[in-house]
Amino acid sequence: INMLLGAIVGGLLFVSLDHIVNSKGGFLRNTAATISFLTNRKTARRRQLIKNLASSELIRHLPLNLVEEAVNNIREIIYSSGEEIFVEGDPGDLVYFIENGTVLISKGKKKITELVSGDVLGEISIVTGEKRTATAIAKEDSRLFSILKEDFDHWRKLSPDFNQAALNLAT
Repeated sequence: INMLLGAIVGGLLFVSLDHIVNSKGGFLRNTAATISFLTNRKTARRRQLIKNLASSELIRHLPLNLVEEAVNNIREIIYSSGEEIFVEGDPGDLVYFIENGTVLISKGKKKITELVSGDVLGEISIVTGEKRTATAIAKEDSRLFSILKEDFDHWRKLSPDFNQAALNLAT
């Protein structure tokens, strides 16, 4: 009976310690567990990206076959409070989607608006090809997705609905 009790206590101790080690990143010692963790994390992040982009009126006009391409081409950028995203007169080579945070838009010294999660910024210059018409500054720590102008223009050519939504957004 002592041996049986020792085996049970030892098994419970092993499972508990293994759980603690894994929660602190110890799973990295096992290649299969690491691959599984990273795959699950990447899949969860892709789902979150799609969910956040779906809140954008513009992206809702992108056909499903291009949404996957969009998700693959998106870059995530984190801006600290007070950090400039772009300045009036800069070239418009990126369009941004706000995942979280608040961005202050100003022209000269005049505040125009504040944009929040789900809003798009930089769309005027990305559509028109002109320089930035305003300055964007992170009012608080903010996470944005960016898309290159080349990708954006490619999707406009492939989808008349997306192109029209982009034109509507920029006016």
